Amino acid sequence: MYTCTLGSLAIGTYTATVTYTATTGGATATVGVTFVVHDITYNDYKVTILPNLIAALSANNLLNNVQVIGPDTTSASDTTWLVQSSIDLSASLAGYVRHAFPPNATDISNDSRETTVAPLVASIYANDNTSKPIIQGEMGFGYAGPGQSVTLYQYGVDMADYAVQLARAGMAALIGYLLDDDMHGTQWGMWQITQDTGTPRPWFFPWSVLSNTLVIGSTLYAPAQPASNDFRCLAATSPSGAWTIVLINRKSINQALQVIVPFAPLVTTTLSVYTYSQATPLLTDSNGFPLPSGTLTAILQRGFTVSIAANSVLILTQASVSASPPPPPPPGVSPQPAVGAITTTTIDVKQPPLEKRR
Repeated sequence: MYTCTLGSLAIGTYTATVTYTATTGGATATVGVTFVVHDITYNDYKVTILPNLIAALSANNLLNNVQVIGPDTTSASDTTWLVQSSIDLSASLAGYVRHAFPPNATDISNDSRETTVAPLVASIYANDNTSKPIIQGEMGFGYAGPGQSVTLYQYGVDMADYAVQLARAGMAALIGYLLDDDMHGTQWGMWQITQDTGTPRPWFFPWSVLSNTLVIGSTLYAPAQPASNDFRCLAATSPSGAWTIVLINRKSINQALQVIVPFAPLVTTTLSVYTYSQATPLLTDSNGFPLPSGTLTAILQRGFTVSIAANSVLILTQASVSASPPPPPPPGVSPQPAVGAITTTTIDVKQPPLEKRR
C-alpha cells in the first residue's frame, strides 16, 4: 500500500510511474500514477455534481417538477459547508437542509439548539435573501438515542424541546427520525416494526400532536422566555386561524404560567389540552394516537393561567388532532396537576411573528 504526501507541491496534476519487481524470478510491471493537488476552495459539489444534475434534469424537462435542496450537512458544530452553499449554490438550490444530531447530554436542555441555529439561519438568509426554506432533514437526540433511551418517556420531552427550539430559531420544517425501526438495531423509531406490539413508543405522543397542529403555512410566534432557561414556549396560528400553544417545562417542579395574546380577537376560545407528563397517564385511542386530557376555555387577549407538571410538555390547540371524542380524566387524576405555591410566569405572545419561509 502506498500513501501520498503533499509536501510543497503546488496546485496542479502530477504523473509518475511505479515499477513492481517480483521477489521470485525478477519479472517487472510498471503502473502509471496520477496525483492531483486541488485549490482548497475547489468543491466537487459546486463545479461538477450539482451542475451535472441540473443539466440532466433540464435535458429531461424535469426542472419544473423537481427541486434540488441541500447540502444535508451532518455536523452539529461545523456549518461551513451549509453556509458556503448559500453563497455558491443560491441560484440552483430551492432550499437548504441541515442534518445534525446533538451529541451531548445537555445540548437540548440548556437551550443551545436555538442559540446555535438562529445565527446559522441568519447567515444563510444574509447570503440568499429569499423565502427558501431551511429544513432539519433528520432529527434525533444523539445522546439519548439510539438505544433503549428512545423507548423511554424522557426522549419525548427532549424531542419536543428540540423541535420548539429549532422552530423558534427560524427553521421551516423538521423531520423526526424515524417512523418504524427496521434498521440500526431498532433503536431510533416511533415503534419497532419487527416486533410490533401495536403501541407506539412514548415520544410518538408529543411528536404526532406537533405534526398535526404546527401545519404547513402556519404563522409562528416566539415569545420571550424566562431567563432561568427552564421553560420553552412556541405559539402558532394555522392557515385556517386555529391557535396552538406549546409549553415545555424543563424544571423538576411544577410551574404556573400566564399566557397572553394581546392581538387576538376579543372572543372566547376553546383549546384542547394534550398532556405529556409522567404525573398522569398518556391518553390515547385504541391505535395509540393521542387524545386530549380535557379542554380549556379562555379569551386569549385577556390571558389565561395554566399549570404544567415538572419535566413535561403541554400543547393547547384549536386544531383537530383526533376524530375520537376526548375521554374523561382517569379517576382521581386531574388533567392539569396542582401547582401549589409557585410564582406564576407570564408568557406574552407579541407581534411580529417569525418570518414565513415556504
